[in-house]
Amino acid sequence: MHYPDERFGKRIEKQLKKDGIESVIKSYNSLKRCLEEHRAKLSNAIFKSSVEREIQTFERQIRTIEEEFLSKKRLDDLLK
Repeated sequence: MHYPDERFGKRIEKQLKKDGIESVIKSYNSLKRCLEEHRAKLSNAIFKSSVEREIQTFERQIRTIEEEFLSKKRLDDLLK
């Protein structure tokens, strides 16, 4: 399986099987909240490149969940 963020994708796959989709959705919402917080503090950040890198990581992780775990067809395949 190829994910936008491979290690994160495998971790979420395990989380889905162990704790269910509600847990994955909770992680997704948490990532979106962290992304917004980092975007807000970017303008005042001393080390902008570090914050930008974290933003890119959050975006990649969010994309992984959206593309691979929140689509109905993909969920059906994973839960078999």
